[in-house]
Amino acid sequence: MAMSNCKECGKAVSTRAKTCPNCGAPKPTKKVKKVSKKVKDLNYKIDEFGLKTSKNKEGKKDWVHVGSGDYVHKPNRLSPDKFFDGDLDLATAFWIYGGLVSIIIGVVCGALNEIVHPIFDLPYIVAQAVIIVCLWNCADFHKKKKIAKDESAIWGILTQVYCVLAGLGLVGFVISLFK
Repeated sequence: MAMSNCKECGKAVSTRAKTCPNCGAPKPTKKVKKVSKKVKDLNYKIDEFGLKTSKNKEGKKDWVHVGSGDYVHKPNRLSPDKFFDGDLDLATAFWIYGGLVSIIIGVVCGALNEIVHPIFDLPYIVAQAVIIVCLWNCADFHKKKKIAKDESAIWGILTQVYCVLAGLGLVGFVISLFK
């Protein structure tokens, strides 16, 4: 049987103990994932940039202080609110919203355009414009995070290039409607 220190009182306790026999803390030897000083500094840098990462929609912090200087990261969820706010991680924003959702909207609106009425070009144009703008914001957020950590921001830049090209394609589509 291995022994470890209780995370609350610091007394020796079995690693199999469900509660600390000294102070009664639940799961006394369970380790909390610590975030490095660099990540804590990153939180301050991000706040200096005025980014929206410190709080989510409910006003709860994405990085939660769990005591004695430790922080635990709350994982991103596939949230449309985060996408619309521009603080969804870039990979999810690009592949799910910029790719999959964009294709689904295109297929549905295209089919409705052919079957029902050409008025369904309008929701397609609006939805694509919203996706392009939100994807641009997510890429900008990604770039600022990477620059704050002194890392390469190439994926954010490339995503913004994609947004410009997609925007030009959308403008071309709108122009073709009036010919």
